[in-house]
Amino acid sequence: MRTNSVNQAMKARGLKYFSALTPQQKDKTVLQIKKLKSGLQNLPDGLAIQIMEPSALFENIDLTGCKMFKHNNIYYPLNIAEYLKAK
Repeated sequence: MRTNSVNQAMKARGLKYFSALTPQQKDKTVLQIKKLKSGLQNLPDGLAIQIMEPSALFENIDLTGCKMFKHNNIYYPLNIAEYLKAK
């Protein structure tokens, strides 16, 4: 269970739990991780989705309980390196 002091510290640093994101933010986060893993991060979302291998599109990325930071209006997990090297 999260304590009030943890929530205050996270808020002060601009962090959120994945579960606190809106469905649109969650979808955008998962898509960005998939784009990074596929090396398509510089492409628009629609084009990247068309180019991505089907296995990458349907890959399940479980971010439950992750602390997220915001960069360029997109949330990324603090432990993003683990998600990028996992295949």
